[in-house]
Amino acid sequence: MLVKQFYSVFRDARNAAGKVTTTRIARNRVTAPNNSGPKSIPNYATFRQQAIHSLPGGLKSFAGQADDPFFADIGMIFDLVNLDKPGRANIGTGNVGNGVDSLARYNVSTIALQVPISDLKPKNGDVIGVYASTERPVKSFTAVRRANGNVGVKTTTAWKQVSRLGNPLINEVVIPRFLKDKWNASDPSGDKQFRTYYRTPFVAAALNALFPTLGLNIPEKDRADVATGLLNGLDLISLGLANNSTGKASADLLRLNVTTPVTASPKPFGEIQGDAQGFPNGRRLVDDVVDIELRVIGGNLFGLVGGKANSLPLGDGVNQNDVAFESTFPYIAPANDGFSTTPPHYRLEPPAPAVGPLP
Repeated sequence: MLVKQFYSVFRDARNAAGKVTTTRIARNRVTAPNNSGPKSIPNYATFRQQAIHSLPGGLKSFAGQADDPFFADIGMIFDLVNLDKPGRANIGTGNVGNGVDSLARYNVSTIALQVPISDLKPKNGDVIGVYASTERPVKSFTAVRRANGNVGVKTTTAWKQVSRLGNPLINEVVIPRFLKDKWNASDPSGDKQFRTYYRTPFVAAALNALFPTLGLNIPEKDRADVATGLLNGLDLISLGLANNSTGKASADLLRLNVTTPVTASPKPFGEIQGDAQGFPNGRRLVDDVVDIELRVIGGNLFGLVGGKANSLPLGDGVNQNDVAFESTFPYIAPANDGFSTTPPHYRLEPPAPAVGPLP
């Protein structure tokens, strides 16, 4: 509240020759302040609204804190998928609710952009691929000999990528530990080198080993369904769903067929629940991506590549965000205030919907 923060928005456009042209389309736009509490900011909704900016070309932007829209039982997942004793009581295999939203009432620094589809649609096709990356400045030092014969040190600074994100949980549960740094520093265009870890996902073997009495029988090898779904995209037109395939190019990208009609009543399990607009065709705020990916690992799509489809009701027991999303841009719920008492983490989670395998 004591210092105003501002940001600018730039558009990079690449021509057929690969040359990138950068244009600034917004300058010194104000961010939303942190929501310290009702006494400090009794009218926080007004401040948030003032941080929503209309930009040239039909774009909108927002920057500032917002409620963390991701919902997942992080503690359970990283404690060896702790579903059973001494884990969450009455959680089953994750489909009956009763999980713990580890991110409830947390805020996250948010940059939201609303961009017209016409600005994104490829010239030859309908599918776009998106990923985010984080870079940090890295200094390097080189010994140089000066004109007087003395040796000095030349310091240069370059921005280096240190992490990236396309589909959720790829770094966490698909890429092995000894390759995580390499994967995070690499470009998605080189992801063919990691394909073997999609085809033999260690989480499949781990789930079988962790729950031997459940008889999950998750296929552990030759998982062309996982590799195709998360590295190439899926053509599910024959099932009345979407085609977000980008062919043989292997890359961890959020793929979206921009011609897919908007779903009036989104289903949280997306395409595996028969909702063509849902994950993995794009990723909406309401999509239960953790459960979807666990069920894909379990074999929900295995029938598409000649295997035996498996309708395991896997999940983390958390099926929706702790607060409702908004119906207008930026859609993410407003930031939680820092004064109100944090409610208990345990809350009544509704059961997940029944979902059968595809096709």
